[in-house]
Amino acid sequence: MCGVQLADAAIPADAFVADAAFIDATVGCGDGLVDPGNDEDCDDFNTTNSDGCSDICQVEPGFICVAGPSECHRTPGLGQVIITEIHKDPSGVNDLSGEWFELHNLSDETFQLLNTSFRDFNLESFSIDVPLAIAPAQSLVFGNNGNTATNGGVVVDFAYPAADFILANNGDEIIMTEGLSSVEIDRVTYLDISFPDESGRSMSLGANAYSSTSNDVGANWCDGQTPHGDGNLGTPGQLNPACP
Repeated sequence: MCGVQLADAAIPADAFVADAAFIDATVGCGDGLVDPGNDEDCDDFNTTNSDGCSDICQVEPGFICVAGPSECHRTPGLGQVIITEIHKDPSGVNDLSGEWFELHNLSDETFQLLNTSFRDFNLESFSIDVPLAIAPAQSLVFGNNGNTATNGGVVVDFAYPAADFILANNGDEIIMTEGLSSVEIDRVTYLDISFPDESGRSMSLGANAYSSTSNDVGANWCDGQTPHGDGNLGTPGQLNPACP
């Protein structure tokens, strides 16, 4: 007789032990599937710490993780991304169509700004609700109108609802916080008596004052000097010049 009938073959009791162990090891944290029922905030196909998603599948401080398998990216800490230009009183367009401000990355790391929030003391606020990376030495522009035909010709990297966040002409605040922890990244509180205040020109932080402490001081800011778009003055998305 050729071969052995399966019914007659002796099957060792531990034949499937290795396979069962493999299945158990791939279920739960580390399997690439985010399972909130298993108290998982993230799952990046491993149980390694310090890569954004911890060994128990929790998002680690200073990171944001999206999707599953999770992609984890660093978020900025205090003073790593700062506010460098504010255009609160555009000329030629209504304020509710042409206000904008600029952020600059001072670090040598690329950060993910998803969920980063902006607010003032009047409870106006918005959050970045799409993935948005900022590279080292990059400047990004945030405006209340993304249409260059109606916003003064400004190229905006993220458009927020105009009614949700207004840059008051006589004084206001921009407070930037990390979304999940609410840790403050930077803030600028400006008053028209101590900061530049000319219609049609941005408030521009001098290039030699790029820090989260120097941008607190009105004397380190000056009126925008460079024509752009439809004729307002400023340097949206570019490194600011030194103040005269």
